[in-house]
Amino acid sequence: MKRNHGFSRTIPAVSETYLITIGPQGHVMCCDPVTGDLKWVLDMKKTFKTEVPFWYTGQCPRVDNNILVLAPAGEETLLAGVDCISGEVVWKTPNTVKYKMSHSSVMPMTLCGKKTYVYIGVGGVCGVSAEEADRGTLLWETGKYQPSVVAPSPLQLSDNKLFLVAGYGAGGAMIQLSNAGGKWTASVTDQYKPSEGASSEQQTPILYKDMIISVMPKDGGGQRERLVYYSAADLHTPVWSSAADERFGLGPYMVINNMLFALKDDGELYVYEIKAKSMTLLKKQRVMEGVDAWGPMAYADGMLIVRDAHTVKCLRII
Repeated sequence: MKRNHGFSRTIPAVSETYLITIGPQGHVMCCDPVTGDLKWVLDMKKTFKTEVPFWYTGQCPRVDNNILVLAPAGEETLLAGVDCISGEVVWKTPNTVKYKMSHSSVMPMTLCGKKTYVYIGVGGVCGVSAEEADRGTLLWETGKYQPSVVAPSPLQLSDNKLFLVAGYGAGGAMIQLSNAGGKWTASVTDQYKPSEGASSEQQTPILYKDMIISVMPKDGGGQRERLVYYSAADLHTPVWSSAADERFGLGPYMVINNMLFALKDDGELYVYEIKAKSMTLLKKQRVMEGVDAWGPMAYADGMLIVRDAHTVKCLRII
């Protein structure tokens, strides 16, 4: 492997009995969370004939009731469920839609009253049943929004609406779903360029109290690389955007206790108080000399983990 803006793109799934990671070449590893002892390994390239994306595997492991849900998007398998204890593949979704693996992660949602795993791959977006009776069944898919490169994951806005974003000029799109007696349809009701509305290239936007928080891509016009705040009811008019010198590149962001923590991709951390229709900058602090500080942040018990291409740091949040 050659370094391609770093190697690791993901955060682990952790419980009291297992710690699961996905490596840059699609290797899934399960270890004891205390001792580090290896429990099992699954190679998605060998098992599912997955074609790993150019910038390596970007999906984060998603666990649902002790079943690891993967999106190998291989020659024959679109999604798969793996027992977290044994490493055994317990269900598969046939890849009849011929999607290839993107950098996006599987997102569990309840759509039109049905528990669903939603995935956007290279080729389109789809929903797979997450319910016990028909788990793994492909419910719906659409190739009407088909970016060539996808890193952000789908964002649920309501019981039947999804918001999708991607970089490299793809911009954003709204998907509306319907389920009439088990017959699903997925329609693109809005689609636009990144300079025309809420978008993101690297990180998944956050839905917070009916507002969408995102960092605009570099082709986002006058809002490029700024932190923005949109109403979920209007994806085209920003309610608030950060100052001209507050541009975050491809850096991550997350909400902690009504505050937004946003990391510039050069290693400077910003903290904003989230208000009804704006955000107020409370503090900024350089936490590392960042090089490609793009990896998602992780938070637990007052500890925030941030990283760039070379360094991982743990910060105490007071």
